[in-house]
Amino acid sequence: MQDIKGTEGPDKVVVQGRDRYRGEGGDDHITLLEWATGEGGPGNDTLIADPSGRHGQATAFYWSSNNPILVDMGEGYALDGFGGLDTLINIHNVHGFKRDGDTGLGSALDDRFWIGPWRGHNGLIQIDGRGGSDFVTIGLQHNSNQGSVVFQTSADGKLVRAHLSNQPGLVMELRNVETIQINQNLGNGQWTNVDYRISDLIDLSRGGQDILVRGAQGLQMGDMGHATTITYSFLDKAPATGAEGGSGFQAFSPALQDTTRAILSSLQQQTGITFQEVPGDAGTIRFGINQQANTRGYSFLPDQHRNDAKAGDVWLDLETTALMQPGQEGYYVLLHELAHALGLQHPLREADTSGQTVLLDGFATFAHTLMLDVSATQNSNNAWPTWYGLFDLQALRYLYGGKAFAVSSSTYAITDGTSSASVVIVDDGGIDVLDISGSRVSGHIDMRPGKVSSVAMNAQGMAHFGNLSIAPGTWIENVKSTPFDDYIVGNDLGNIIWSMGGNDIILGNSGQDTVVLPGRSGDWSIQRAVGGVNWNAQAKNGESGSVELQAVERLNFADAGVALDMQPNGNPARVAKILGAVFGPDAVKNLHFAAIGLTYFEGLNYSYDQLMKLAIDVRLGGQANDPASVVDLLFNNVVGQMPTAGQAQPYVAMLAEGEISIAGLGVLAAETGLNQDRIGLVGLVENGFHFAL
Repeated sequence: MQDIKGTEGPDKVVVQGRDRYRGEGGDDHITLLEWATGEGGPGNDTLIADPSGRHGQATAFYWSSNNPILVDMGEGYALDGFGGLDTLINIHNVHGFKRDGDTGLGSALDDRFWIGPWRGHNGLIQIDGRGGSDFVTIGLQHNSNQGSVVFQTSADGKLVRAHLSNQPGLVMELRNVETIQINQNLGNGQWTNVDYRISDLIDLSRGGQDILVRGAQGLQMGDMGHATTITYSFLDKAPATGAEGGSGFQAFSPALQDTTRAILSSLQQQTGITFQEVPGDAGTIRFGINQQANTRGYSFLPDQHRNDAKAGDVWLDLETTALMQPGQEGYYVLLHELAHALGLQHPLREADTSGQTVLLDGFATFAHTLMLDVSATQNSNNAWPTWYGLFDLQALRYLYGGKAFAVSSSTYAITDGTSSASVVIVDDGGIDVLDISGSRVSGHIDMRPGKVSSVAMNAQGMAHFGNLSIAPGTWIENVKSTPFDDYIVGNDLGNIIWSMGGNDIILGNSGQDTVVLPGRSGDWSIQRAVGGVNWNAQAKNGESGSVELQAVERLNFADAGVALDMQPNGNPARVAKILGAVFGPDAVKNLHFAAIGLTYFEGLNYSYDQLMKLAIDVRLGGQANDPASVVDLLFNNVVGQMPTAGQAQPYVAMLAEGEISIAGLGVLAAETGLNQDRIGLVGLVENGFHFAL
């Protein structure tokens, strides 16, 4: 790679390979081929990437200016920060966004932007990828103490606001980009890259308020989230306003009134709303029936009819009221129109260009919201939803407050044969279990808040799809699988997952996750998978199934546990090394010793030195502080024979003179290759470390 420096006059250059050109002045004409990079510097420069027209990897640089830059790859120009106007031809890769005021705009093609935030600066860097699949790299400097990158992502992924944890004043506002890469400079020409798909960064905890509320107030008369009492009534005659959407009038039947009361009661439990029934037409929400020509129901959004008596009213079409069982269309219409009455709007779809938060097509399911247009077709289960989606409930809790709900430990058993097309779990506390073990069909379970799962069969014997949601902010700790081939994704807690049979795939994610397998540990073959990251457990009888484990730390059986997190500095590996150095190589087979060590590390938060000293105290008793006894113990266990006087003397002297602590010498001994070889650490890493339960 060559660094080519231009002149102060107008240069015309062709840069090839991985060479780099830097202009000094004048109106330069720079052609960039292959992976070449170029910076025009001052002047009205022209930068061309591969004149054949291919969308290459050539890069335009704008690092030199101390003033803000504006680069528009779609329109083909750049304000270079020196006062010049550059022409960009086929440029789709730009470096140099670094300071307050820098702006990068993409094209309809795939564009790449590189941001290198200046240390000590505040302000706003703006990137808009526009069309295509766009890629933003955030480069972190070596030894800069900039911290990690913090993301705040809109519910539709169209906007990401990012900042450095140690430099929160410089905000990077990224619109319409698909991938963000964090590039960490490690020094010595080395770096690491971590890529994030925007879809994985979406903040679902704001989905309801951003997509369905969109700044509305609903029937909230106080601050957002304030506990609210809302009155309702069942009309006994047509009111002065509100019935004009249809003809005639009919009151809700006693059965339909009971159905409505049951819905309001359930909704009251999961939100901060207190519903209070009042007579006649006195309710804030009033329910009535009329004959509608083209609708199955309608309601009046409070924000559109403020200070009007009909605000919040709900009207059902006469024919709709014949379908009021859960899972039928009329029941869905009542849920839908009631949500409108409380302030929720139809979501804007991806094609909307208003700039407001839209509902991504991937979230356009009843599991996420039943505020999809009422004329939408039924979901894939051929059943209408029986309750609100996770965005609906989040929006209502945002408007009216999230009353603590299900704060004790709960078990949520999902079984076959139900007509429900959607279930949302809202749970604000306790140690909870999701139990699908009674189902006769395999499940796809995602335990993360805001995620959707597919479990069990409906009354017609068809497998549900997307029928179970975990509400944003709800944390389910444990799950019991089916006896069939399940796919289970854990959350960031330490999950306990019971694998009840079949060939399961389990991704634990963060936290110390435990998978419970049937039978005894000797009934299973446990091995690290090829590549050294995942694990496989296979039942030896050929009948109890298998489990593929990703990011799972522990296995539990009827007789023992197995630690899979055998990183060199992890707790299980350190316990094994302490046992070998202090109690001898065979001690790693003592399941009770192993369990005690893990308890001190993970239950009592002992440090390596603390547990080492405790082990030596237990092993040597009254001789635990005698340097000669300590050296003899460690040397014998690590080397396999007692030390000679000459071999022991240097270590005894170090202890006697305070150059090293007893615990420190123990840790040094434990970390030696001799000790690790004698305890068979490589085998433990490949097959797990057993401990008593």
